[in-house]
Amino acid sequence: MVPGTALGVLAGDLAYTWLALKLMRRTGREDVTAMPFGIDTPTLFAMVFGVLGPVMLATGDPVLAWKVGMAATIAIGLLKLGLAFGGDKGVSQVLEILREETENALALLGCRSPAEVTRAHVTSV
Repeated sequence: MVPGTALGVLAGDLAYTWLALKLMRRTGREDVTAMPFGIDTPTLFAMVFGVLGPVMLATGDPVLAWKVGMAATIAIGLLKLGLAFGGDKGVSQVLEILREETENALALLGCRSPAEVTRAHVTSV
């Protein structure tokens, strides 16, 4: 995980540096800087302690914790895409889709609300 993260951060830093140099040459300005690229620490802590950790503690299954983490990452990405392209309306649409999908998943578990999901539901996945 660490080597992949390091390579991703390096690639992002190089891409932003290249874009800054390109802008500097095009505009003739010398006060252009590259935007630093790195790990979003608050999101990292939220993912580790709010998603991965609880799933791992509840199930003891690292693969399931990874899958839940990937699903959470996709949901976060969809929210960011909705905001980037549709503003508040786009986020509202994405949230509505996520609400409907959550209701469908709960129905498949035989539950009416997330409060009804028990450890048995999670470990039987």
